[in-house]
Amino acid sequence: NVEISTGRRRLLADEVRYDQRTDKMFATGNVVLIQPNGDAIFGKEVEVTGDLEEGFVQAVGMLLKDDSRIAANRADRSHGNIIVFDRAVYSPCPLCDDGKGGPLWQIKARRVVLDEKAQTLTYNDARMEMFGLPIAYTPWFRHPAPGVTRQSGFLTPTFGTTSELGLTAQIPYYYVIDQS
Repeated sequence: NVEISTGRRRLLADEVRYDQRTDKMFATGNVVLIQPNGDAIFGKEVEVTGDLEEGFVQAVGMLLKDDSRIAANRADRSHGNIIVFDRAVYSPCPLCDDGKGGPLWQIKARRVVLDEKAQTLTYNDARMEMFGLPIAYTPWFRHPAPGVTRQSGFLTPTFGTTSELGLTAQIPYYYVIDQS
């Protein structure tokens, strides 16, 4: 039942071991790392520096402040603002009510980079899935991070049906002309 705070970051875990020589903490059991912006990183085992700025997590889940989610095999945090996820899945959609099904749509990628300073998510070898079926592949893709109010990029796709067109899909693009 450990809680460690440094600045506006908090680390919660069942157990934490601190190595003063290397200034690293090793947290195990129900680990939650809460970021200053409200994002939460979950894992079973976490290794972080003493200031909670850098480290890695195995079998990671991340709940972002807008309720979107990222899950990955591993995540590495470096430079205080870059998180690299390996074999990751991102979705802004909530999970099914029964907790057994996946989200309506998601993006799976070999590598996802969350740059908190640039406020972007960048995907390598990504494929978009709807209802669990792959519908598009791209070797590289980037969009604004959740919660960003103004940044050029693709917006959330919308899907629907109409009597004239049948099934429809729209992928709007937002372009910021200037600061005002």
